[in-house]
Amino acid sequence: MSLEALPDRARRAWPSMAVAAAVLLLGACAMPDSIKPGMTESEVLSKYGKPDSQFALANGATRVEYNRGEWMQRSWMVDFDPDGRVTSVDQVRSEAHFARLRPGMDTQESVRRQLGTPMKVEYYPPSKLTGWLYPYREAGIFNSCMTVMFDPGGVYRRSENGPDPRFLGGEGPTGRK
Repeated sequence: MSLEALPDRARRAWPSMAVAAAVLLLGACAMPDSIKPGMTESEVLSKYGKPDSQFALANGATRVEYNRGEWMQRSWMVDFDPDGRVTSVDQVRSEAHFARLRPGMDTQESVRRQLGTPMKVEYYPPSKLTGWLYPYREAGIFNSCMTVMFDPGGVYRRSENGPDPRFLGGEGPTGRK
């Protein structure tokens, strides 16, 4: 179908739709999982922009967070050595990373350094626990949410997972099909 055959309103919207599609495609290509060990910090920053968070690690190393996944279900931690070179890249929204949390030992600070920024923070009055909600793709299939719970002192106590509430009652986070 040619552009001339489209109704006038659709023909006027066509350039905007083409630009939006191009931006989405380019954004999908620029996922931090293409970062390779040995890249410099300036190369990473020029390609992916300012990170969402930055953390100091032992011996002068640093970790940055790129929370770029669809619906916040994927988040990358990129570690740099003291010379500013990438040593590792890890997508941390996974069962394996949640399983590494240590009840009674980890704190809000250490969990944030391990898992990044939560999608939402909720307080549960009956238990006096605060939950940090981390959406992820359970088994690579299910839209799930891990709730990481802390006591009033900020110490990690337990985690609970379940369906991501944004997807209940429909196929998308809006609840619409």
